Amino acid sequence: MLNRYLTYYKPAMQFVVFCGIASMCLFFGALMFEALATKATGLSLSEINEMKTVTRELARPLMLVNACAILLTLLVPALLFAYLAYPGATRYVGLAARPNTMWLVLGLLLMTAAIPFTGLLEEWCKHIPFFNASVASDEAYDKLALAMMQGTNWRDLLLNSLCISLIPALAEEIFFRGCLQQLLLNWFRSHKWLAILLVAILFSAFHMQWSGFVPRVFLGLILGLAYYYSGSIWISISMHALNNLLTIVLYFLFNRGILRTDWSTMPVSLPLGLTGAAGTGLLLYFLYRIRKPFPIYEVEKESEPALNS
Repeated sequence: MLNRYLTYYKPAMQFVVFCGIASMCLFFGALMFEALATKATGLSLSEINEMKTVTRELARPLMLVNACAILLTLLVPALLFAYLAYPGATRYVGLAARPNTMWLVLGLLLMTAAIPFTGLLEEWCKHIPFFNASVASDEAYDKLALAMMQGTNWRDLLLNSLCISLIPALAEEIFFRGCLQQLLLNWFRSHKWLAILLVAILFSAFHMQWSGFVPRVFLGLILGLAYYYSGSIWISISMHALNNLLTIVLYFLFNRGILRTDWSTMPVSLPLGLTGAAGTGLLLYFLYRIRKPFPIYEVEKESEPALNS
């Protein structure tokens, strides 16, 4: 046990330690992913990237390996840092705060309202050369993602829901919102919006899909505000999982012939996108009005008031 937890020290030092732990886990996670992917498929990552199409049979083991890599790359460093930072690691990352039904419903409604405007942002970004500079890397990302969702039976749906929806939502939210946002809110106490925005930008950059950079920043802001207003990481995890799950279910229905049109090729209309933006704004305002004080956890400083909105 440490004589002093990390939250006793200045946030700048905490950030350096966090970056060191995250970088180490990212390095080993990348090595693990490449080694396991090669063993599972018999192909190197460069050979897989050069393939014009990726079959479902090849994508399935890659999906399982990717889920394991996400846990090592994101969940492990977040929990390790939380353990070193504060006596109650689950409290530090927001896992101990159980949401009530009202907050959960409002969070899911917020994500549902945000999805159309996210699609509209993606349409707009297609016309900006800067966000289409890395077309090759984006195509490789989309090619593998689509191959992972080509299943037509219920086992495929359950496996996709676990590996593409639940595990990424859990790991990414605990890492970015539960851990990094907690750290930056402590650092930028008088500029809390800046902390939430920085986490949203880093969250989007982590996915390395530049054509979707702006839409993911928007989603990151929504998730960060939902966590900040509710104080429970379970709200943002549920919202994140819903966003991922919706894509999985729509592809599943299309693959089974229930949906006649590939929804991913359909542009979002301007009225629908703006309606979604208006609904998102109204729901955020309502959450702001009923917000809870967000706790900043520090050892030996527990008598200080929580950071208010």
